[in-house]
Amino acid sequence: LDSIQNFTPCEGSCDLMRFYYYTSKRDFKKAEIYYKKVLDIGSAQRMWKLDYYSVNFNYFLKETGRNNEALKGLNSSIKYFETDILKVHGVDLARDRLQLAASYAMLGENKKALKYLSLLEKSGLFEYPITLKFPGFDNLRNDPEFKAIVKRIEDQRAAIREKVREMEQNGELHL
Repeated sequence: LDSIQNFTPCEGSCDLMRFYYYTSKRDFKKAEIYYKKVLDIGSAQRMWKLDYYSVNFNYFLKETGRNNEALKGLNSSIKYFETDILKVHGVDLARDRLQLAASYAMLGENKKALKYLSLLEKSGLFEYPITLKFPGFDNLRNDPEFKAIVKRIEDQRAAIREKVREMEQNGELHL
């Protein structure tokens, strides 16, 4: 992000991405710095807007003791994505399922979280825009069903990587 700023003005967007990065790394002191920067430059509307990153924002609020705001945000996110899921396909459908799974996981509604993760797995589009390593899934890490879903996804990824290697070796693909 620092390098990007040398080539193009992206202060607001880069600070927002830094906020998401430090939040995902659980470095809430640094995340707070960028949270305040983003608010100061008027990007708060983007943060409140239900976008690809809303689950990160709500996770940050929850982990920094802003529980009422986090609860409000998670419930709004769920309402939005459960409505949106009826209208979208492809990557957007995967995004909605992942957002819903993470939101429900953070609320402790593990059965609903696992339902959406299972649907996500079947779509073949796994980790957009957050990943299964997202800390909002921490309360599911020891759940056998969660572990099984993660294992199947990892196996699917490995099979895809192997297929790509074979295609490269056979001259069918040049990367």
